Amino acid sequence: MVTTRSSRIYGAFSEADLTVPASDGTQTTIGVRHGFREILIRPGDDVVRLHLVPAIRQIWFFDSSQGNNGTWHNLITPRNTYALVNRHVTGTEAIGGMTSGDLLYIGTLKKVGGYRVAHGQVNATDVGAIMTGANSNGANFDTLTIADGTDTGTGVSFGQTGNITFTVPAPWTASALNGMNLESIPPEPYSHEKLYWVRLATDAGGTVDAATTLSDVTPMPEDATAVGTAAGDSLILQSATDYTIPILSPWQVGGLDLQSDVDASATTAQLTWIRR
Repeated sequence: MVTTRSSRIYGAFSEADLTVPASDGTQTTIGVRHGFREILIRPGDDVVRLHLVPAIRQIWFFDSSQGNNGTWHNLITPRNTYALVNRHVTGTEAIGGMTSGDLLYIGTLKKVGGYRVAHGQVNATDVGAIMTGANSNGANFDTLTIADGTDTGTGVSFGQTGNITFTVPAPWTASALNGMNLESIPPEPYSHEKLYWVRLATDAGGTVDAATTLSDVTPMPEDATAVGTAAGDSLILQSATDYTIPILSPWQVGGLDLQSDVDASATTAQLTWIRR
């Protein structure tokens, strides 16, 4: 039996004149829109590189102050399937009151080079909440050096929308949380899934404002500074040309990373999300 994809379009949403940063500019990864499985994209005057970035499979906020061994809060909720990261789905997730004992765990099926983090409410006043990182490596977490673009420059992590980036560590092992040296783990079936984990924390002495929330967390390519040479799914899109690209696996593809193919020259693109 032969099956064909339906040509009927049930919905579309256009993002006109989308800004595409220069190849050496600050990346602005775009999260996949909830419910849309295809894009129509037309670059402007310059060639554009498109990288499909992995989806976040799990994201947890571990609150060490709740319960005897802390409490795990699942930030992937039914309204935000496959990531608190699905764009333009109403709602945010709280990480307010995050202290040095609290942790943010982010797990993906593939290695990534960072995350673009947006807020419903930023950490507005608490200086000293300086972010630190660690990555999974078998039964343990190793120290991971990060560049925190959410820091306002005054030691206030989660203080603005920005990119948290890092050089992909070696080794970085896909690990299940139930096989790691942790005092407590998330409930089943989550804790047995082997993922590439990054754990984010704040330094001792810093506390994130109680009102702080996250709205979007979108992964970035494995090579977060050079999308054209990054490992993974990268496409070259010619200028002034229409491309239709399916996004068939929302649990695998979490977003789009677009960059101009010209150093120091940003460009634009017409992007339309399609639901068939």
